[in-house]
Amino acid sequence: HVGVYLPLTEELYNGTRLPYRQGREVVVATVVGLIHANERYGGIVPELGSSFMSKCPLEFEYSIHDTRLHIEYPVIELVNAEKNDRHPDAVIGPLLTDSARTFSLVARSYGIPVVSPSVSSSEFNDKHIFPNLV
Repeated sequence: HVGVYLPLTEELYNGTRLPYRQGREVVVATVVGLIHANERYGGIVPELGSSFMSKCPLEFEYSIHDTRLHIEYPVIELVNAEKNDRHPDAVIGPLLTDSARTFSLVARSYGIPVVSPSVSSSEFNDKHIFPNLV
């Protein structure tokens, strides 16, 4: 189970929520990639259609969580998923450095690897603190 924790909307200070383009683009790319992997479709990534992949028994399930560009929303979603025994085996997201910092520390306590597509702070190079974040 892959958890996709990305901002689909941006929540403004007054509670208004607006679409967040970058998050939606990453969600679409992730979901298309997972579907192509499940279907062994090699039209975009030829390796997915290889004979090796045709023998691969893995099927990816995914869930999408709107982080609303907030630090706390992805953490709350992850903790709630853990309480309900439905936590992901791996996570894609969050996008923001502050969110990724907090989220990856919580995910580490559950043994969940985190792939954040846009964080670039050098602090994440410390694998003693962030061993699960790539």
